[in-house]
Amino acid sequence: MSSILDPDVSLSEMRDIYELKDQIQDVEGRYMQGLKELKDSLSEVEEKYKKAMVSNAQLDNDKSNLTYQVDTLKDVIEEMEEQMAELYRENEDKSKELERQKHMYHVSQHKVEELKEGIRQRDELIEENKCMQQRVDTLTREVFDLQETVNWKDKKIGVRGQNEQSDCNCMRCLLSVGQCDIYPTILEHGMK
Repeated sequence: MSSILDPDVSLSEMRDIYELKDQIQDVEGRYMQGLKELKDSLSEVEEKYKKAMVSNAQLDNDKSNLTYQVDTLKDVIEEMEEQMAELYRENEDKSKELERQKHMYHVSQHKVEELKEGIRQRDELIEENKCMQQRVDTLTREVFDLQETVNWKDKKIGVRGQNEQSDCNCMRCLLSVGQCDIYPTILEHGMK
């Protein structure tokens, strides 16, 4: 009570109270300003957080899609590697088959050349045989003609003498010697 009555004390206290009040208001103003800034900052952070969450969700979605694509591509690559291995095996088999076919072709070519040579030799032999046959036919005709001549002379001359008889015998000997080589051909033509 004594302080209420004392005007100096009261005035001083009042001044202190007003100063404190001003300070409190100043602190309250700064607090309110800080609170407002904090709210604004919180709104910004919340907005950024929402955007980050959306972005994270999108990134997770993209990651899932990319993971799926990577897995799919891995499967495709694995399948292609298997196909490549199979194609490589087929290529090796076909290369071996090609080499075998080439070898068989060369063997066949060699056989064809041998057959051509055989045909050529056969044709030569056929030609030689034709020539020999013509020669045999010519000799057969000549022998036949000579034999007919001898027979004709035998009939015509009869027994004219020893000289002619010995000439005929000599000719018959020659003919019979000549007939040895061509006797089968003469038999074919009906001459004996």
